[in-house]
Amino acid sequence: MKGNKGITLIALIITVIVLLILAGTAVSISINGGNIFDKATEAKSSWNDAVAREEIELNNVLDILDEQVTGIAKVKDTTPGTLAGSGEASDPYKIESIEDLVAFAYNVNSGTIYSGKTVALTQSLDFQSDKSYVNPNASYEKDTYGYKVATTGGTALKTLMTDTTGTGFEPIGNGNAQTTGFAGTFDGKNNAICNLFQNITSNHCGLFGRSKNNIIVKNLKNNSYNISSSSSSALVGGIIGELFITEANSIISNCSVSGIIDTLGLSGGIVGCTYNTDGDIKIINCNSATNIVETTGVAGGIVGCANNCITIINCYNTNNISGDYPSGGIAGACGKGGTIINCYNIGDIISSQSNAGGILGTSGSADNISNMTITNCYNIGNIRSSSCGGGILGNQNYGTGTITNCYNTGNVTGGVPTGGIVGHKGTIGNCHNTGNVTGNMEQYARRNLW
Repeated sequence: MKGNKGITLIALIITVIVLLILAGTAVSISINGGNIFDKATEAKSSWNDAVAREEIELNNVLDILDEQVTGIAKVKDTTPGTLAGSGEASDPYKIESIEDLVAFAYNVNSGTIYSGKTVALTQSLDFQSDKSYVNPNASYEKDTYGYKVATTGGTALKTLMTDTTGTGFEPIGNGNAQTTGFAGTFDGKNNAICNLFQNITSNHCGLFGRSKNNIIVKNLKNNSYNISSSSSSALVGGIIGELFITEANSIISNCSVSGIIDTLGLSGGIVGCTYNTDGDIKIINCNSATNIVETTGVAGGIVGCANNCITIINCYNTNNISGDYPSGGIAGACGKGGTIINCYNIGDIISSQSNAGGILGTSGSADNISNMTITNCYNIGNIRSSSCGGGILGNQNYGTGTITNCYNTGNVTGGVPTGGIVGHKGTIGNCHNTGNVTGNMEQYARRNLW
C-alpha cells in the first residue's frame, strides 16, 4: 500500500506540474496573443487594401486600353446638362458628355441660336458607351424641343438615344420653326461623335438638323451614324441636314463621317442640302465613307443638293451612292453652279433614272442657269444611270460646265447619253478616261471620253 501511495503522490505531483505548465503557457498566449491577433487582423486588412488597389489599377489599365482601341474615355463632367464656359472663342461653351449634347440640342431647338458664340466638344463621345454618359440610366422625357430631365417617370437616357424602335437623338436645330437653328461656331477639337442614331419623320436630320447664318463647323473626326427618315421632303446630312443662310458666309471644314443614310429625301454624307440667297458656302477638307441609300431624291457623297453656288475643295467620298435621281460622288446636284476643286470619288454611283457622275450628278435648271467649274478631280468608282451618266459630270443641264485636269478610270454604263468624262454637255480640257463606256449613243460617248 505504501508503495502505491508513493506512486499516486508522484503522479499527482506530475499532473499538477503539467497543469501549471499548461496554465502558464495558456496565460502567456492570452497575454501576448493580443499582438498576434492584432497583427493578423492588420495583415488581413492590408491584404484587402492591396487587392482593392490592384483592382482599381487593373480597371484603370483596362480603361486605358479600351480608350486606345475605341477612342472613348470616361467622361468627367461635373455639371451634366449645363454647358460650362462663357461662349467666347477663348472660353467656349463645353460639351463634356452625352447629357451636355442633348441639352445643347434642346437649347437650340427652343430658340437659343448661339449667334457669335463658340461651342467645343472636349472629348469623343459614343452614344452606345456608358462611359460617354455621366449617368446612362438617368430618366429623360421628350417634348417639342427634344429631350429633357423627366419630372416624373421617364426613360433611361441611353435607351432613348440607342433603342432602334425609337427616334434616337433629336437634331440640333430640328427645323420646327424657321427662326431656330445653330448660328455659331462648333469646334470638334478633332474629337468624334460615334453611333448617332436617328429614325424620324422630321424634314431635317443629322447631327445638326438645320443651321443658320454664319455657322462654322470644324474638326469633327470619324463621326459615325445611322440615319433614316420616311419623309419625302427630308434633308439629311451626316453633319448638317440643311445649311440655310440668307447672308454672310458659312464654312464646314475638316470633318469626316461614316455610316448609313436611308431616306426618301435629299441626302449628303456631310450636308444634305444648302440654300443661300446671299453669302458663300464652302466645304473644305471633308470626307465621307457613308453608304447612302436614296430612293426618290438627290444624293451626293459630300453634298446632296446645293440650291445655289457652292465651293467644295479637297474633299472625297469612299462609299456607294444610289438614288432615283441625280447622284454624284461629291455632289448630287448644283443649282446655280459653283466650284469643285481637288476632289475624288472611289464609291460606285447609281441613279436609276438619270444624271449620275463620279464627281457631280447634274448642274443647272431652267430657273437656275449654272456656271459650273470642276478642276483637278478624279473618279475610280463605277457609274450607272439610265441616261446622262459621266465619269466626272453626268449632265450640265443649263448654262456652262468646264471640266479641267480631270480623269476617270471607273466603268460608265447608261442610256442616252453616256460619257467617260461627261454624259451630256460641258467643255472639257486636259482630261482623260480609261474606264469602259457602255451606252446607247456610242458615238456621243466616245466623243466625250477625253
